[in-house]
Amino acid sequence: MNRLMAILFIVFSIQAFAQEQVEGGVKVGEKAPELSVVDAQGKPQTLASLTGEQGLVVVFFRSADWCPFCKRHLIEIKDWVKPLGEKGFNVVGVSYDSPATLAAFSKAKDINFALLADQNVATIKAYNIVNSSYKPGDDNYGIPYPGAVIIDKDGVVRYSYFYEGYKKRVQWQTIEPALNALTAK
Repeated sequence: MNRLMAILFIVFSIQAFAQEQVEGGVKVGEKAPELSVVDAQGKPQTLASLTGEQGLVVVFFRSADWCPFCKRHLIEIKDWVKPLGEKGFNVVGVSYDSPATLAAFSKAKDINFALLADQNVATIKAYNIVNSSYKPGDDNYGIPYPGAVIIDKDGVVRYSYFYEGYKKRVQWQTIEPALNALTAK
């Protein structure tokens, strides 16, 4: 009986892990869609204006206003800025929040990277990660599935991973190997 339980646990664990990734999102090897965002001061930003010498890491999050998992993750990402910079990458965060909300959160938590507002949901749609739990007209329509993409200096997606659930987030140890592979060339 214990062996059967162990086998069932493994099967269900594999299925659960496989189901945590969202189908969709931008594909590795494709040209990254342009960003249709403004920064916390309301200034329009583009891939070109945000990309570092080697590329850009774009982290999509639900909200810096009401999502505690997002808030904690954004604070953790502050620690990514230095090692990313050493590799020639910038990092930004994108949500459907207003510029004022992002500015207030950035100031309160001393965020050291750009938080970008996609209030028309154009970028989130272009990256094919609009959370399907909410429909147009819902208060939370336009939130993205949480995840990240790594875009190289030529604008090509080199890493793309999005979570269906709201609690999981891309961690440094998950993206570091992809960054190392890009900078080893």
